[in-house]
Amino acid sequence: MSKQRKPKYYPNNWKQYKDQPEEFFCGMDGELISFDKFMEWKINGWLLPSSVSCIIREECSETGKISERVYSNQSAARRRLEKQMKQPDNAYIFTICDEATVHTLMPQSLLDENEHLHDQWEGDYECDA
Repeated sequence: MSKQRKPKYYPNNWKQYKDQPEEFFCGMDGELISFDKFMEWKINGWLLPSSVSCIIREECSETGKISERVYSNQSAARRRLEKQMKQPDNAYIFTICDEATVHTLMPQSLLDENEHLHDQWEGDYECDA
């Protein structure tokens, strides 16, 4: 039996941003950037390094546990999603971010349990085999 390789660690730099003085968040004109503008810039204008193909965030709706996986290879990300989605007791919500878009996938059963989400989400998992 072969040993499964541990995924490569990608550092999270949140503490460096948290510790920055207010002046760090200034625009080109030297004025402080409002929270709304900062969020629009960071959320709607994300950039992934060229070494990253996509990031997959998995949230277990039963336990609330969240994990994120960074993939440099799109085929590895696809295999992971296919494996997780084929689980009969799947209770995961997936958020996938690549260079161009952010997608959220959830099983139809979770959507049915949360009818208020029907306006935001449609369909079931689809998997090209």
